[in-house]
Amino acid sequence: MRLLPRRLQPFAFHRFFRAGAAERGDLFSDAALALAPGMRMRLRPGDVAHGEIAFLGFTELGLTRVVAARARAGGGLLVDVGANWGYFTLLWLAARADNRAVAVEASPRNLEALRGNLARNGCADRVRVLACAAGREAGRLPFDLGPVDQTGWGGLAAAAGAATHTVDVVRLDRVLAGEAVAFLKIDVEGADALVLEGAEGLLGERGVRFAAFERNLPRLAALGLAPDAAAAVLRRAGYRVWCDGRADAEITTWYAEPGA
Repeated sequence: MRLLPRRLQPFAFHRFFRAGAAERGDLFSDAALALAPGMRMRLRPGDVAHGEIAFLGFTELGLTRVVAARARAGGGLLVDVGANWGYFTLLWLAARADNRAVAVEASPRNLEALRGNLARNGCADRVRVLACAAGREAGRLPFDLGPVDQTGWGGLAAAAGAATHTVDVVRLDRVLAGEAVAFLKIDVEGADALVLEGAEGLLGERGVRFAAFERNLPRLAALGLAPDAAAAVLRRAGYRVWCDGRADAEITTWYAEPGA
């Protein structure tokens, strides 16, 4: 499978290996990252994205390449909102010894593993872990933990329920006051606009050099947010926004940078 071009490897994984992937515990216990030489992760067997990392050494290839390239070219501070078990944070830190990160992770299921992956790679001292969600206002909100076997499907919920857990919420404006953000990466299952609204001060001062967010249309609808809510926040702040791929797809990656 790894003899294929990287763009074809995810298809091969899902077509031929995903069904039995969880049985290869050895790959999940010590996975090497293809675009972050020297970095290794412990992963959860059965998790879709973690299976790709375990078998291929990467997930979300387009975003992975953008993060790795920017980490090498200029580096600085990555703010990883929805850090999960640390994949994108490790990509960023691997590129340069002076790169730093703020890893924001709300799911209590993920925090121990996130900290463990940072420690095993000797870079915990370059990362500030925030055990909370980022949002429009500081406070506390219900958080849907999602399926036990999928680490990245949890997110803020419209209302409390049997499957929710209450989490602390912070505004990025406040926790990052005075910081220059080289890369803001957001993957929060539909709540990307809320994260950006809580960073409007940073955006207005052009304190974010580059941003990437995942637009998840079903999760946006569940939160009562418009499909273009995140892009609208960025455009109001003077950012140029574009989609990587088909803009009408259910789940897409979007990028933004300050306009001319």
